[in-house]
Amino acid sequence: MEVKFCVYETPKPKDRKGKPLSHARLLPRGTKHIDDICEFINEVSSLNSADIKGALEALFKYISFQLSHGYNVEMENFGHFSVALRTRQIMDSKGKSAFEVTIEGVNFRCSPRLKRRVMKSKLKRVKRNRPVYPDLQQRKERMISYLQNYGSINQSKYAEINGCTRYTAQKDFRIFLEENVILPSGKSTHKVYLLTVNP
Repeated sequence: MEVKFCVYETPKPKDRKGKPLSHARLLPRGTKHIDDICEFINEVSSLNSADIKGALEALFKYISFQLSHGYNVEMENFGHFSVALRTRQIMDSKGKSAFEVTIEGVNFRCSPRLKRRVMKSKLKRVKRNRPVYPDLQQRKERMISYLQNYGSINQSKYAEINGCTRYTAQKDFRIFLEENVILPSGKSTHKVYLLTVNP
């Protein structure tokens, strides 16, 4: 078992002497999907792929149903599922301080056994291949093209279509806002950007 990683320079934080810090990032081999899981279980057991897919779909329905009804779900050897809440301070109609609670998503806490199993893996540092990223103007053109097709964009999607980091996306968006190329819409995690009439 081997986990590969690359070392990157941390964008903002510096040490006491003002020198930039570095951090490690996982270099994934790829992503495994439901078909890969079914194929593996099929090889090590007497269950066929259709039965496995059916069981996994039933498990998904069970977990989502129980979470939706206020239960936590503990899966031994895998982890613990619970509902994630988000609290936001607001002012009510009378001008008094209040708060609004919404469901933000699902928390997952890895089981100790799964954590121990993964932590036995060996780490291997690999040299980072520095890809040639599109420059600011090219990133801007890709963003405008995306907005013309889909209407809105967020920082994650911008980073994805340009092959850049979220940090670069944030810097670019500040520039585009100053240039009046885009307009913000929504708040917090639901914030997106729209194309102005004459970018």
